[in-house]
Amino acid sequence: MEFYMQFWVRYFDFNGRTRRRDFWLASLVNQIIVTSLWGFSFIISSIFYAQLLFIIASFIPSFAIAVRRLHDTGKSGLWLFLLLVPVVGGIALLILWCIDSQEGSNAYGANPKEVSASRSVIENTETKSTLTNYVQKARESLPSTKKSNDFRPQPQEEDIFAKLERLAALKERGILTEEEFSEQKARILSR
Repeated sequence: MEFYMQFWVRYFDFNGRTRRRDFWLASLVNQIIVTSLWGFSFIISSIFYAQLLFIIASFIPSFAIAVRRLHDTGKSGLWLFLLLVPVVGGIALLILWCIDSQEGSNAYGANPKEVSASRSVIENTETKSTLTNYVQKARESLPSTKKSNDFRPQPQEEDIFAKLERLAALKERGILTEEEFSEQKARILSR
């Protein structure tokens, strides 16, 4: 639901670019909300005012995300004036909103697809390197029970390493605090 949070956070942001997926999902969620409120207004007449309030509140961010979507295709936000041309203007904008993102950076900023892909690669790399560091430190802290020429982990060591990797993953996801992590790590290593 990050795409919908961004819809509201970037309320007055007419700069930059918005991915096609985020544009259409935000539009879909808004349409579901408006339609649901409309349906409930037949049951409870005062919900009509909630629907009207939502439509008014979401007008500017809807306009802003439409402009950012046009920017993503390399077009100016002024293309929204096509809506003033009956039928043909709406069809032309629909086609523009369906076009894939312009490759690379354009006059309106970096391609949001490339930015999110590189961010995910960086996050995965950081998580893997952090996990590797935890496991490496755990291996160094274990007493050596191997023969000098036998570098294969012993069954008990494999179990300890697997537990430490799972523990580190829980800490990375924010499920464990630093204190809980240290406590559990000490418990595993003391066995």
